[in-house]
Amino acid sequence: MIFNVIITTISLSFYSFFAVKKWGWKGLLTTMIIGLSPLFVETAMHPGNGFTYLYFVFLSLTILWFELPIFLSSLFLGIAISFHPAAIFALGPLLYEWWQRDKKILNLCIIGSFLLLPWAPIILFEIITKGQILKSFIETQDSYSIFASGLKNIQEIASYVGIPIIPAFLIWIYTGFTKNSRNLFWFMFSTILMVVLLFIVPLRSYYLLGVTCIVLFTGVNILIQKKIGVIILGVLVIYLLISRVIFTPSITKPTRTISKIENIASYFERNSKINKSKKIAVLAVLNSGGLVPHADDYRFFLRIKGFNVVDSQAGDTAEYLIMFVEVPDFDWQHWSTWDTDQFGSKEIVSVMNKNDIKIVIFKKTGK
Repeated sequence: MIFNVIITTISLSFYSFFAVKKWGWKGLLTTMIIGLSPLFVETAMHPGNGFTYLYFVFLSLTILWFELPIFLSSLFLGIAISFHPAAIFALGPLLYEWWQRDKKILNLCIIGSFLLLPWAPIILFEIITKGQILKSFIETQDSYSIFASGLKNIQEIASYVGIPIIPAFLIWIYTGFTKNSRNLFWFMFSTILMVVLLFIVPLRSYYLLGVTCIVLFTGVNILIQKKIGVIILGVLVIYLLISRVIFTPSITKPTRTISKIENIASYFERNSKINKSKKIAVLAVLNSGGLVPHADDYRFFLRIKGFNVVDSQAGDTAEYLIMFVEVPDFDWQHWSTWDTDQFGSKEIVSVMNKNDIKIVIFKKTGK
């Protein structure tokens, strides 16, 4: 979370510098709209690839809008896509800005190189794991009815912007009345993205962060160029200050706390009877909308307690596999991912329960 807060501050400061330089004090209005939006406020409190990629998309768009060196925009977008594939939507503005500039062939080579640079480790990982990331993405998609459910995507975007959907729709329509060809492209591209989302099954919230960033970024930067738009932005700043600062809803107490994870690790230490010198692989089934099994928090506390926990890519060298299952009724007996498969053939040693978390201990067979 600290990293997210730092990069949020850096990205907003970077944008604000060029916004004020271009529009004077009015640039502060656009900065405040973006900074006060739930998109930025809530994402800053959610560490993880599915949220952090937003800031690199924002940096990429900022560089494009203020016509800074395009290779920087490509680099940041490449980083964003390597964090999460949903960032690929920002490729549209990048290609448009490339087409508007001179030295198209040279710039295309530069864009391609800097886009792919952050992907080198991802490509290598996909080769080693035979497409594990892509397979996980496909396998975790849910099926819903088309269009009627797709409206939820638009409602989610409006909630991330922080404006009720009807006023947001009316403001967006007004935003589209522009004779500037560059503004018109950004507006039409953002509109097309939202229309496409109407025909796609409801996506998890973090899949929509990139699109929301494009829509919000486009909206505020076009509105600031209109006289009435400046007034609208001023009213929105007041609205967001009231709704986000004065009437901020109380924070729900998290159920998955550091102390809880440490207690589970201590319980495992007392009851597992595993020699701490033995190599162990650690996985977790988390109730967070997706299965990201590396279990960094469990791994940290077990290492603190002296267990020989191997790295996530070295599960095949471990003698024991420890699985922390936090999802009720999860079919852990038949759970198969690259992380479980690399451990090899195994047998169950014991199953323990603590605070609604199931701890399953496997031993590698043949040893």
